[in-house]
Amino acid sequence: MKAREVIRVLLRNGFAERKAKGGHRQFVRAEPPPKRLVTVAYHTSDIPKPTLRKIAVQSGKDLSEFE
Repeated sequence: MKAREVIRVLLRNGFAERKAKGGHRQFVRAEPPPKRLVTVAYHTSDIPKPTLRKIAVQSGKDLSEFE
């Protein structure tokens, strides 16, 4: 899965992009609690499966939403 697809899933689930520098983008969701912060490496290659799993855990979503 590409980074832009992961970002699309996060935005659909109520996350907002936060200011970030370099090749990573941060997304935050305050409602409903707890507050969630997710960092996504924005590169051209596919995101590795273990990294995708960590993004799912950080976002509080099921891994199947990212596949």
